[in-house]
Amino acid sequence: MKKKMAILAVALSCALSVNVPAATEKDIDDMTLEELKVEYLKLQLEYEKLKASVEGGTEENSTDEENVTEADESSDQEEKTVQMDEEEFKTDIVNSYNTRSVVSDKHTNAEYNTMTSEELVASYMECAESEREFYEKYKNAAFTDLNIQYLCGQYTNGLAKQYNAQKIWDDTKDYDKFYNEYQSGYYNRAYVIVELSDYYQLPFGDVESMRVDTAAMDSLNEAETRNKAVDHATVQKTQQLLNDIGFYCGKADGLSGKRTVKSIKRFQQMYGYEPEDGMIDDELIGQLEAELAKK
Repeated sequence: MKKKMAILAVALSCALSVNVPAATEKDIDDMTLEELKVEYLKLQLEYEKLKASVEGGTEENSTDEENVTEADESSDQEEKTVQMDEEEFKTDIVNSYNTRSVVSDKHTNAEYNTMTSEELVASYMECAESEREFYEKYKNAAFTDLNIQYLCGQYTNGLAKQYNAQKIWDDTKDYDKFYNEYQSGYYNRAYVIVELSDYYQLPFGDVESMRVDTAAMDSLNEAETRNKAVDHATVQKTQQLLNDIGFYCGKADGLSGKRTVKSIKRFQQMYGYEPEDGMIDDELIGQLEAELAKK
């Protein structure tokens, strides 16, 4: 199997055929997936600019250059990531979550039950907006620890859904549509908070309701049986390797359930291994051992 990064490396090599200055082959091998994406976008834009200069006149080329510059700036904004510190993230997400809890606790359950749709939307959005500073800081964050990067991405994605719920309400005034989007974001956040609490031992406030909700959501899915033929010792070894790398799958008990499969698929996704199937085999164990050795 080849890593996904190889696809972008090939694309970069193809773009070099138009004599656009770019990184050497050694540089490409050293690039991260995000760096390759940005480099490829830049090469695409440079290619379009050179093509326009050959096919069009001076006036047309000038316009094309302006368009390319605007597109380049737009692409940079979309693709730009900021390297962040894992420990700072852990501190910030605890503070953000606990601040939100204070806002949420302003009303009792009895008060929520008597609110109108407009009042509920306003209350929910006040909670979400209390994490706006965290969202803006971490929405484009990149981390050396890929599991932290995954968790951060899931959490900010959950917040983005909740902010989008406001737009749905403004456009439709349909509370059910608003709530479905908002709750979808809640589950993104809940899974992250539970994992950070259980595996990283972060000092969140009360997360028991999130733990109950995520367990209930998992129970709605079918039983996980894809690794039922794998022997106990191999499953246990896989689980221990996942935990050692940072892809928490719970206690290494030799039983491949939903959490184990989810952690395998997350590892495959973040490190670019295909297929992302959650299956345990010798190849997966080799990949896990190789990545752990690098750490």
